[in-house]
Amino acid sequence: MKKLNKDFVILTLGKILQVAIALLSVRLLTSLLSTTEVGNYYLLITILTLLNFTFLNPIGQYYNRHIIPWRLSKNLSNASLVLVFTRFFGVLCSLIISTVVFYVFDYEVYYSLCEFLLFIFVSLMASSFLVYLNVINILGNRVLFIKYLLVSLILGLSFSLLITEFIDKSGMAWLYGIAIAQLLLFIPVYKKVTAGERTVYSKLKAKLDYLTIKKVFVFSLPVTITLFLQWGQNSSYRIIVEDKYSIEVLAYVAVGLSVATAIYSAVESLATQYFMPIYLRDINNATQKERAEAWNKLAAYVLPIYFLLMSYTIFTAPFLMKVLINEKFHGAYIYLMIGASIEFFRVSSNVFYLISQSEVKTKSTITPYLIGFSFVVVALYFVNAKEYLWLIPSILSFSYLLIATILFINMKKLLSIKLPVLQILKATVLSLPFISLLIIDGNQNIIGSLTIIGISGVYFLFASHFLFTNSMKKNTYNIT
Repeated sequence: MKKLNKDFVILTLGKILQVAIALLSVRLLTSLLSTTEVGNYYLLITILTLLNFTFLNPIGQYYNRHIIPWRLSKNLSNASLVLVFTRFFGVLCSLIISTVVFYVFDYEVYYSLCEFLLFIFVSLMASSFLVYLNVINILGNRVLFIKYLLVSLILGLSFSLLITEFIDKSGMAWLYGIAIAQLLLFIPVYKKVTAGERTVYSKLKAKLDYLTIKKVFVFSLPVTITLFLQWGQNSSYRIIVEDKYSIEVLAYVAVGLSVATAIYSAVESLATQYFMPIYLRDINNATQKERAEAWNKLAAYVLPIYFLLMSYTIFTAPFLMKVLINEKFHGAYIYLMIGASIEFFRVSSNVFYLISQSEVKTKSTITPYLIGFSFVVVALYFVNAKEYLWLIPSILSFSYLLIATILFINMKKLLSIKLPVLQILKATVLSLPFISLLIIDGNQNIIGSLTIIGISGVYFLFASHFLFTNSMKKNTYNIT
């Protein structure tokens, strides 16, 4: 219990700093860049995410699934080196797709082809840092993980500010700052992951046979399709909005949704950092019943807190935007409110998605995301939201509800899992005090907004702690 409390406190403090840096970055981004360049920033993020999901993440998920057994068998160094070359090949392939995207969507109005492809190459190679940083967390060294993460965020923000201040005030320049920080930290993180092991090239050659490649391919292909559909669900709206309306409209909608994403990503990352290593250990060499119990415990911890966070974000939205975003985007708080529901369904879907990986049966995840992606594309193209831009995030929210529902039904066929209904009901009751924020005038100054956010945040932490300890009494986790 002492280890649990110490780790949780360290991770929480680290996560608070991470959130602070991330939100400060959004504030500075929206203050220093024009509306057009803010839109460009989100457009480039969308393209990078597409390429990561299509060419890099599927192999990365296979790698993550086998980290613990590879460490136990002293093969992690070998596997990590293979992953480096695999990612390099994937990045080269991504440049072909990038060229097609560049010409199909007429991005020459924003960038030249050479600067676009160079940016893609550097950014995707730099993102390898995050893959190996995640290994440090999975292996249980949470303190080292949070140290490297915070250093990368601070360096990234510093480089972004320097580049946009002295070289170019653009979304691409801002993202270059982040990429440079990740490239600088890649080697030390890689050395930490492979420390204590020697790369044996004879083993590498023996493992790269037809059966191994086929096994990886069978695992990765459905994951690739699912991740592409997830990208379509999460991010394709940006390409559609920019193409159908304008990059300024994209900036306005994306800023509101990005605040919700930043808040939820922080909490989801904290949950992942703490619980994922435990969950992976519990399902390693476990029976089907034991794997189901491991997932049920995980869901009982995280889903109620995700619901509580949705309530907090919805009711504090006007005040959050006042503090976190430049004044030219303050009216976008409605997108933050709807974005909170989008994020709740998204992170819930991610929890359901874990079942497919534990059972190594990833095909069952394709249908839910295909339905959601298809709904988003058709609805966004055929619904004219020019006068009612709030319809854009509403469409995304409904589609994620569809995905979460269908995905849970499919995962239940693989394992005997159950939703923590009682815990979610408790979270609903604990959310009721947030309704009182509706009677407060939304036109507060920054001091007033900070006070409201702070008091509400303290209550959110108290309620989350209550839910966490309540689940602890009902579920016993192996935390060693």
